[in-house]
Order: sequence, then structure tokens, then C-alpha cells
Amino acid sequence: HRTRQRKGGASVLNESAERTVESTAVLTPEDKRKFDMMGFHVFRQLFSPSEMAELEAAFMRVMGPAASETGYDGTRALHIYPVTEGDAWFDQLIDDPRINDIAEGLIGKDCNYHSSGGHFYVGNSRWHSDGGNFFPSIHMAFYLDPVTADTGCLNVIPGSHHLPFHDALDKARRDGVYDFASPDVPGRYPLESQPGDVCVFRHALFHSSFGGWVGRRMLSVHYYNPSADWHENAVVGSTEGRLHYMKAGHRVYSDYLVETAGPRRMKRLRRYIDRGYCDEWRKPLTNLFYQYTGPASYGEVDSGPLVNVTARS
Repeated sequence: HRTRQRKGGASVLNESAERTVESTAVLTPEDKRKFDMMGFHVFRQLFSPSEMAELEAAFMRVMGPAASETGYDGTRALHIYPVTEGDAWFDQLIDDPRINDIAEGLIGKDCNYHSSGGHFYVGNSRWHSDGGNFFPSIHMAFYLDPVTADTGCLNVIPGSHHLPFHDALDKARRDGVYDFASPDVPGRYPLESQPGDVCVFRHALFHSSFGGWVGRRMLSVHYYNPSADWHENAVVGSTEGRLHYMKAGHRVYSDYLVETAGPRRMKRLRRYIDRGYCDEWRKPLTNLFYQYTGPASYGEVDSGPLVNVTARS
């Protein structure tokens, strides 16, 4: 197989090669132990400056036209789904051995590629969890700009993906014990990052962001690994409700993503394909979808299909 170099001189095989976590040194056993305990990990400078320049260019080739079409003016947060279907460069990100090794190492070799999103954030994001999924599932966050505790970095409450701690925090939120629109919640841990870092956290982990500027850019990629049928049914129900293109009757993946898949990518897609979420009776995923949320990046304001921003075919 061909190899290419990454930071530190270690080589990584191209996406056609199946590898174990141990062969890459991307994820160590200690990383995994800490992640299971705390619910997050930051992979520092996983991507080189040149790789991030390519990622940023692909991101803006999708997000720029989407912002223009929807009239983005910086007063609301803009989210585009599934952003990685909008540009061919993202194939190499979805197939990247480092990303696949992290997903497999953290939540299992049979994990499923779920979705992706491109985001222009506005202001703060209050404390919340992403659906409270207590089966293994992860959110990978790529910030395209430097972010600090005071300028919109991801904050987490370590360990809050565990029960009963998660439920206790949720009750505190509902009862108004703490102001979950404020950064001053006990346990806040800021994950300051630079472009090239990849922040990975469990969906059930409470997280937030404060002090960010208008148009703060983030790419998100999601992986799920339900361990039982009822977990999987919960994933499918969540997917139908949260991913607007599926709710509108479209396939979860574009035909292009499926037809060009090598063995490892197909392994990531297989669960939803077998579930019927790419069946011919569903409408092809030909256009990306937008969603606007309120100034605090919380609560949907508007959503729908884009006309001029299309998925690859």
C-alpha cells in the first residue's frame, strides 16, 4: 500500500488498508481509559496546517454558497447537513485512517458513520447534551479558528455522560438550581484548541460554548454504535427527527457516497443501509439542508432544503 507522512514522521496508510489502533499510535490505551472515564479527549494537531488549509477550503466551498442562499446575516446560527456530502474533498476525511481508528478505538470496530454538519455559530451555546445517548456514540469537532475559554471554545463537564451524574445535572437544569445559559456552572472544563486539533466527546456529555464571535466555524462528524435493538431504534428515531433530510423522506447517504465506498467506508455505512435508509423508495439525497437556530445557538428558527448547494452525484 502507498503511505503518506504525518506530523512526527509516522506514516499512515491510505484508506484502503484495514489497521488496528495499536499500529497508528493515534489512540493509546491511556487515551481510551481517560475517555471512558471523562467522556472527552482532544487529539492535538492530528491534522497538519496544509491538511487544515484543504479542509477549510472545502468547508467554505459548501458553507459560503449556503450562507448566501439563505441570507445569513450573523444574527442566527447557521447549520448545514450533511456538509461532507457537498464537496468531494471530504471523501478523504471520511476515509482517513486516523478518523476511523479513533472512532473504532473509542466505541468499537462495528461503529456506524452517522452524519456531519457545518456550522457558523453566533454568540453562546448554553449547557446541553446532544440527545443523551447512553450507548456508545461520539461527536468529533473540528474548529477552523483558534478558540479559547473566552472566545467560544468547547466547554465540557467531565464525567457527565455517566448516570446518575447526567440525570442529576439535568434535574439541576430543569429546577433552575444553576443558570445553564451561564458559564458559571460547577465543573466547567474548557477545551481550548487550535486548527488541526480534533475534540472528541460523548453525545451524552454536557457541553457549552461562551464568548464566541459571530461566524465561528466548526465542522462536526458523528459516529454511533448501538449495542442492542432498542438502542438502534432510538438512533433511527433520533435521526428521523433531527436530520431534516431524512425527516423529509430522503436517503441518509447520497448515492455517490455509497457507490464510491471502499471496504472500510462501507463498513461504516452498512448499518443504515441494512436498516433501509438508502432504499430506492426514498428520495435521493441530492441537495443539502439548512437549519437556523436562535442567537444563543439553541432552539430551531427555520430549516429546509437548499436549492443551489447539492450533494455529489
